[in-house]
Amino acid sequence: MSTAVVERTVDRLLASPHYGERWARHWLDTARYSDTKGLKRNGTIETFEASWTYRDYVIDAFNTDKPYDQFIIEQLAADRLPDLTKDDPRLSALGFITVGKRFQNNDDTIDERIDATTKGFLGLTVACSRCHDHKFDPIPAADYYSLHGIFSSVVEPQQNPVIRDPLLIGKNAPTNAYRADYEKKLGELINTTAGGYYKHLAGMQAAYHREFAPRALATLSGGFRSTAGFDILKKFDLGQSRELDPSFASSVSRPENPITGPLVRLKKIGAENFEKQAPAIIEAALADKKNPVNPLVADALRGLKPKSLEEVAFAYQAIFKKHHDKIVAHIQMRSQPGRKGDKDDPAVAQLAAFPWPLPNVEDISTVAPAPRW
Repeated sequence: MSTAVVERTVDRLLASPHYGERWARHWLDTARYSDTKGLKRNGTIETFEASWTYRDYVIDAFNTDKPYDQFIIEQLAADRLPDLTKDDPRLSALGFITVGKRFQNNDDTIDERIDATTKGFLGLTVACSRCHDHKFDPIPAADYYSLHGIFSSVVEPQQNPVIRDPLLIGKNAPTNAYRADYEKKLGELINTTAGGYYKHLAGMQAAYHREFAPRALATLSGGFRSTAGFDILKKFDLGQSRELDPSFASSVSRPENPITGPLVRLKKIGAENFEKQAPAIIEAALADKKNPVNPLVADALRGLKPKSLEEVAFAYQAIFKKHHDKIVAHIQMRSQPGRKGDKDDPAVAQLAAFPWPLPNVEDISTVAPAPRW
């Protein structure tokens, strides 16, 4: 076979898109690439919605002979490149960080990302240094936690950025037409979803406000899974299936919370001394300027002389019932453009945002920018 034939064959194989597909597999294994999360929920396998963009980025990197130093930089910090554009296809390189396994403990997720990064780019298992200085390589725990600090500052956007197809760069006509149609449909979908969010939130608020007393008492008694907490829920016919929402439990348990702060303070009083000590505790809470109590709550509790914590909890429940219409109206304000909710009564706004945050529709219906570190 002549040299010319060999050269033509090599050039043809290198020019084939299958070249990148074949060799990208080796790097994608190193990057622990997967389309799925390895979990099944409600009979459906969970997937990484945009993982394919990272796969295509790696394939394109091989096919275009991207310099290795750029290949590294883009996968670790594409969003920090000085010449970055909003729809830059290099943003998909950050899939190297985000396609890995997720854990409930964020430190474990960070550990997985450190492990993948150091194995892939250094050929070293640095994860050992999470617990101790490395035994065989000069990698102290201090270096590990320096990397941990960097990865812990990573913020993933709620919505992934829209990126251009790298094959269409420079061909603005088809890209612009496609993007305009995409953004129109995305805007319609976001508006529909935002409306559903406020409708769902209003329903959740109504249920939790209507059942505030038993839910709060169960939380303060140890939570749903404690014997005391379960007995309270059962007493008020909420049943074993009525799990306590983590946001509700967290809000109710904080003494500095402007809504439930006084209730948390009263929990510290023993039952035998409750009637005697409760009025003074309430007045002290209402006079605390460092942790001010919601004015509507303060009006309802001022002068109250309860005989039990249960009586106070039901006084709270009465507050939400009394102001139910105002709370619903406030949620409606937040769901409409114009940020009218910002001008509403701050006391009502606090009640309406308990225990879940209540953003303006503009804050949840805007496509998120590219992720930033």
